Amino acid sequence: MRAWTLRGRHSYLAVVDERGRTVRQGRAESSPEGLLAALAGLSGGLKVALEATRAWEWAMGLLSDQGWR
Repeated sequence: MRAWTLRGRHSYLAVVDERGRTVRQGRAESSPEGLLAALAGLSGGLKVALEATRAWEWAMGLLSDQGWR
């Protein structure tokens, strides 16, 4: 599971595996490029949880295009 909080210029990312262990966490730029860079190297096909306001549409579209649900 990937959790992403989209706010302002920077966002917070937490990647948790199926056992609940944190795999990756930290801040990233709130942009398509920043989101993809923060998720680079992770396998697609995993579930994503977003906490977002105005930015959720572009983020979900981008993640869907990458094969994430």
